[in-house]
Amino acid sequence: MKHITNKELLDLVEAATGTRKLVLTVPEFATLVGQHETNIRKRVGQDIPAYRDGDQGRWRIPIQALKPFLEGRVAA
Repeated sequence: MKHITNKELLDLVEAATGTRKLVLTVPEFATLVGQHETNIRKRVGQDIPAYRDGDQGRWRIPIQALKPFLEGRVAA
């Protein structure tokens, strides 16, 4: 199985979103991994590493969290 490099992740994110980002919102992440936003939101902060902007802020997911999904190590 081929491992995805950080440069490849950046290129993928740029192709999908139009900008080079190191962190993604839940809707962006869900679109990239092909899952519904609700399913991702339930897992964020538990088995998907993420942090929040402030107390009630939006979830921010580092692009490295895409790797297990793109390499086929996470069930859909």
